Amino acid sequence: EGLFETLPNGDVLETGSMANPDAGGAVQPYEEVWRRYKIEEDVRCVLLQSVEGNLWVGRIGGRELGMGEVRKGFVAWRWERRQERWEEVYSVGKVEVLPRIPEQGIVGKQGERVELGGESWIVRENS
Repeated sequence: EGLFETLPNGDVLETGSMANPDAGGAVQPYEEVWRRYKIEEDVRCVLLQSVEGNLWVGRIGGRELGMGEVRKGFVAWRWERRQERWEEVYSVGKVEVLPRIPEQGIVGKQGERVELGGESWIVRENS
């Protein structure tokens, strides 16, 4: 559960409670700040959802995010393209369940299934 509040600088503060995998799944309060990034013109966007529906991976321009719920908690990573190479910015949980999107992107239209990391994914956006 979470509540959202827009901060004076335009960021959004999310506060709420959720299961914490680092605390044995106990429900604990949390705070997250969400920032809106400016996106370059004519940028590629790919968003995939696992067939089971509990994992997501996506890329918009030079930012890539993977996140989802696994049997024993939450998993997430974030990568950013910096000076022509990808760098991991953040990770939590067993991130190996979240495949990276290939550099050349994904071949598949919205609603189609694609294979990535040995698993089937549904293309939710590919533009």
